Amino acid sequence: MLFAFLMPYLDQDAIGTFSLYAYLHPFIVLIIPNIFMVGALLFTLAVLTRRMLPTYMASVILLFGYLTSGNLTSDIETRWIASLIDPFGIEAVSDAVRYWTPVEQNSNFIPVTKWLLLNRLIWLGVGGVFMGIGLWKFDFKHTELGSSKKKKEDNVDAVDEPSIAGGFIHSTPVFSSVTLWQQFRTQILIEIKRAFRDPYFIAIAGTAAGFLLMNQQAIGKMYGVNTLPVTNMVLTVLSGSFALFMLILITFYAGQIVWRERELKADQIMDSLPIPNWIPMVSKLIALILIPGIMLAVLLIIGLSIQTWRGFYDYEIHLYLKQLFLLDWTDYALLCVLAFAIQTIVNHKYLGHFIMILYFLFGMFSGQFGLDHTLYHFGSGSSAPYSDMNGFEPYIWRLSWYKLYWGAFAVLMAFASNLFWNRGLTGDFKSRWETAKYRLTPKMKNGIITFGLVFIGLGSFIFYNTNILNEYHRSNYWEKRSADYEKTYKKFKGVPQPKITGVSGEVHLFPKEARVEFSGVYQMKNKSDSVIDTIHSNFNRHTPYSNYTWSRPNEVVFTDSAYGWDMFVFDPPIHPGDEFLLEFSG
Repeated sequence: MLFAFLMPYLDQDAIGTFSLYAYLHPFIVLIIPNIFMVGALLFTLAVLTRRMLPTYMASVILLFGYLTSGNLTSDIETRWIASLIDPFGIEAVSDAVRYWTPVEQNSNFIPVTKWLLLNRLIWLGVGGVFMGIGLWKFDFKHTELGSSKKKKEDNVDAVDEPSIAGGFIHSTPVFSSVTLWQQFRTQILIEIKRAFRDPYFIAIAGTAAGFLLMNQQAIGKMYGVNTLPVTNMVLTVLSGSFALFMLILITFYAGQIVWRERELKADQIMDSLPIPNWIPMVSKLIALILIPGIMLAVLLIIGLSIQTWRGFYDYEIHLYLKQLFLLDWTDYALLCVLAFAIQTIVNHKYLGHFIMILYFLFGMFSGQFGLDHTLYHFGSGSSAPYSDMNGFEPYIWRLSWYKLYWGAFAVLMAFASNLFWNRGLTGDFKSRWETAKYRLTPKMKNGIITFGLVFIGLGSFIFYNTNILNEYHRSNYWEKRSADYEKTYKKFKGVPQPKITGVSGEVHLFPKEARVEFSGVYQMKNKSDSVIDTIHSNFNRHTPYSNYTWSRPNEVVFTDSAYGWDMFVFDPPIHPGDEFLLEFSG
């Protein structure tokens, strides 16, 4: 970081004078204690369990502690609790600088308040306790695996193999479509049951449930004002809070469901069963997709329970079903296919997890590099804001096209998963590639071509609507536009202008048509001590004004349609105390 700020292409005046303490202070106060606490916790869990997954679960629980503390900052009476239970100290820092000006935040160091000091002492103590337990339980002895194995083998008693009485049992195998369907259905049920019996799955789901219980206090409150727990508010709080845990759950369990048999050393037995290649692959994928659906059904029950507990009985079941299953579940289903395909193709469990994390980071920071178009952000474009007036309209059609677009791509990834599905003794990627070419039957090839054409066609249709019929700009365009606007018109700052003293207007909304009609009058007065001969008018250039009329004689001397800036010269000028009207409609 130090060398990054010394790069010659950066504006050194904006960075400020160099101070080594500015780099050491956060390391001493935040980074080093956090590394020690987290490292001690994960080290001890690894020593006690000798497995990687408990360390992942501990990371999720730490995240839960941080998010829970963040929910307590909305109430001034509980901010001190948030400052103490946040394991990373971020809430304590935020509370210390809550009322600082931007200048103070950019120039001052982090103050070590009593709550921040207590937070650091508490969590350093927690880290010290875990480190002590870890060192106490750690086995420093080096075990000779070869001699131990030989010793164990020497002590194994011989087992007599009894003969099977009655001879062999002859049976005729049946490989009909009914048999395939029964195998397929049974395999899905087995995978779902395994999921809900998995202790780590239960731990993540339990952590999410605990977070929802803590977060439900935000329902029925808005900026400190009590409101009714309407369905939209319940869904906003619960669904938004649950999303992060669902992403963790899908990322984690995609690896579990793909690698379970291989980790149990039962993969060769399962692979030798007389079933088609697609049954284990598709059944696991469908089970992975059904798991978020089951969790969302539980979320629906929780939402209804919260409304009932609060004494609100105007349930909007249709809104629950649309939001949770038509919007959220389809998004999670796409993510399930992506995580499943990555685990299958990469053929390395933890590398697959890492690639999924990179995918999430790409979605967070790609806009900074100008890569923010929805066409290449997997699953993007499928959000639709809701209002009590017109529901999800008029965004539902745009959402549907994006769902179909990414759904076609998800089918292509499912085909790729089937081609690269591991069965039997697998070698390097070259041998798996040869196996994939062998599995590419004419039917599968036709399916890939069909959905590939659908994907390209829908992408072209979306591009035509977003980039040709409508105006599209990258996010950095708007930043540059704002900077140029300020540079161009900052010179008019402080120029005397009339004040609005009264407003009357009519607005007619047409939600189904996404249209508005409006008309109004501004009553204006020159309250300054100067004579005003020019009025600067800045309005939204996308607003279709059909009438924009002043009640005094004037002439337009300057128009900037790009920034919506007009200059009107009045003759005679507007003297102090003069009143006039501005009529507008559109």
